[in-house]
Amino acid sequence: MRDIASGASWKPDLRLIEQPQDDCEGGMAEFRLNCPGCGAEYVLPQDAIPVAGREVECNRCDHVWHARRPVIHAGPLDLASFTTGNGDGDTAAPLPLPPASKRLSPDILDILRDEVEHERRQREAEANPAPPKPEPAKAVLPDLSDNDWPATTVTLPAEPARKKPRVIPDFAQKSPSVIRHLPARAPIPAPKPQVLQAQPAPEQVIQPAAPAAVAQPPRDGYRTGFALSLLVAACCIGLYVATPKLAAQDAPLSGQLTQMRAGVDQARLWLADQVSRPDS
Repeated sequence: MRDIASGASWKPDLRLIEQPQDDCEGGMAEFRLNCPGCGAEYVLPQDAIPVAGREVECNRCDHVWHARRPVIHAGPLDLASFTTGNGDGDTAAPLPLPPASKRLSPDILDILRDEVEHERRQREAEANPAPPKPEPAKAVLPDLSDNDWPATTVTLPAEPARKKPRVIPDFAQKSPSVIRHLPARAPIPAPKPQVLQAQPAPEQVIQPAAPAAVAQPPRDGYRTGFALSLLVAACCIGLYVATPKLAAQDAPLSGQLTQMRAGVDQARLWLADQVSRPDS
């Protein structure tokens, strides 16, 4: 092995501490190996260190480390160099595509054709846009701000166009038309005045006035009230007469009836006294 950094010659063999059982594949490629201890650089063949690596010892500093084969980066693949022949250099013919398993129905084909036609029309419309429609012309009013008008001048809007007067045809210029002559009629005699005879005025017949209807009060209420008053008076008279008999029999309420009878007698005597006075 040669130390490139110092230029000295070393033993051609590198001491191996652990030799793997599998043999390394031979090759003519070389690679550089640096000692991590002293930095010595060695040039080794590609098959000196297997793919899995091995432990090596430096001849200068006796440093032992596990060395690995450096990874060689492959360049880009050249697909043209690969062939699919039998080794004779002849390229194989491309395999034919398998036929379609089922044919599309006519309805689906029509739908696909319509879609393709629709896309084609859209592309044509995008490629050739329609020209813009011209805008309607607007009435341009005269700019009156630039005119030097007096302060008292009033500008009125333009009057609308007046209709032309209707021309009345001149009937005198027309050719005369034939008029049919009718026979003359006899004149209607004037009405004769009639003599009006005086007629006697009609006599007015005086009809007797109808007697005014006298509103009669209802008789039913009057009779009912009169009957009730008579009934009350009869009851009072009966109690007045029967009071001495009830008092003799010690009937209930006999004392009250006796007092009422005495009061009625006093009222009767007072009324008789008032009537018998001479000044009345």
